[in-house]
Amino acid sequence: MLSEAELTAVLQTMMRTKLTEEEAAKKVRKLMDSVDADMDGLVSVEELRRWVRNQARASDVASHAKSLSEAQKKSEKAEKAEKAKAAERQGSGDGDPDGPEAE
Repeated sequence: MLSEAELTAVLQTMMRTKLTEEEAAKKVRKLMDSVDADMDGLVSVEELRRWVRNQARASDVASHAKSLSEAQKKSEKAEKAEKAKAAERQGSGDGDPDGPEAE
């Protein structure tokens, strides 16, 4: 089990920069609110495991969503380029069977 004070010490150790006590307290309070499921003021190993699992899932979902968004943007860009090429061909008479070359 970890208390808020112990979690603050862990956070201070893990952070490369030294946080002020106020900054550390804010971060730890937010973390405690997220991790301490039974709100007993302590973080159990199971609560920490559950939180880490949820964070990993959220990260996976965000990563997947980003990949899908990037793929969709590429697809839309390719579609726009193809439409522009088709419009250019039509404007120049290429591919228009009723255009000036058909006469």
